[in-house]
Amino acid sequence: MFHNLLKFSLIFTVACSFKSNENISFTIQKSLEVQNASSTLAEWEGSPYGLISIQKQIETLNNDEKTEACENFKALDNKNLSTFDQIIGSHFLDPSCTQDLLARLDHYYGEQKTALQQNLALNHLIKDPSLQLSSVGQPQETLDGGFVFVNKEEMVETSSLNLPRGEIILTFDDGPHPTRTTAIQNLLTQYHVRSNFFAIGASILNVPHSYDIILNAVNNLGMIYGSHSMGHGKPLNAVSFATAQQEIDHGHDLMVAAAQADSGFFRFPYGARNQNLKNYLSQEKRVSFLWNMDSLDWKIKDSTKLYQNVMNEINREKRGILLFHDIHQQTVDILEPLLEELHRAGYKIKLAVPLEWKDSYH
Repeated sequence: MFHNLLKFSLIFTVACSFKSNENISFTIQKSLEVQNASSTLAEWEGSPYGLISIQKQIETLNNDEKTEACENFKALDNKNLSTFDQIIGSHFLDPSCTQDLLARLDHYYGEQKTALQQNLALNHLIKDPSLQLSSVGQPQETLDGGFVFVNKEEMVETSSLNLPRGEIILTFDDGPHPTRTTAIQNLLTQYHVRSNFFAIGASILNVPHSYDIILNAVNNLGMIYGSHSMGHGKPLNAVSFATAQQEIDHGHDLMVAAAQADSGFFRFPYGARNQNLKNYLSQEKRVSFLWNMDSLDWKIKDSTKLYQNVMNEINREKRGILLFHDIHQQTVDILEPLLEELHRAGYKIKLAVPLEWKDSYH
């Protein structure tokens, strides 16, 4: 997320106050500790040391303190630095500092991608089970498994769409990102795959050319967009119903305006919801999309370890909805080998489509 997105999201995040002795150096180190200890994104972002809260602290710094913040980021190794790439990418720090940090991140992601490629090449010889999927059938000509039609009159929420063994849906949250969303969508198209994306309203407002990215994906690539709230701040079951309703509706309206189509698909930030919120979605003829496989790409920055976690998730479930985020470079980097492995193992990738659109999909 970029500066304006993060600034907007602060309205909805938990209130946090930093003690006067908690300088930016302490905050950065504490954020790394909390992220490492968190099992869910909600635990990390819901703490005073999530990315949104750190951005808030950086916004209050004077120029000298921002210089100090830059030096603290520079002191991190590249792996830990990658945790903060969304903040660095906001260009809120000194331009020269930002350029140096982004160059380091590019180098790090390049090294991680190369290491993954080398590990996968070696796997052809040693057959490491952590780097491969168990076969669910014979590979077909393409990964395209067609469509699963969602009846919003009957379905309020789903985590797997009751897909049979060997069929999965790839989903991507938090975009659009200026470059990574398009890179993901182009790779999917190369492999004849269509997927479901859940966009944040504030990203649609603030990311350059967001309408072009989404409209191209929908009209030319066959992707389907749903909404993921306006700001992805505080969990919607932790705010008033009126606030949650506004978050849902504002994000939904922006998604519809960008996609020029209303799928009625919605994903609660962090998957956090309650019965009142589910009832509201049902009243509005919208469906809550959860997941039964989590890539953990918000936490795992090492491309090989991320790939291994995805292998483990798919091998465990063998069907259902897989959660990614199209804002992370490591997600871009593992996607092509993942698609190759899914094809080898006999999987089919489906696209979730509103039932009322059935006549347009064959």
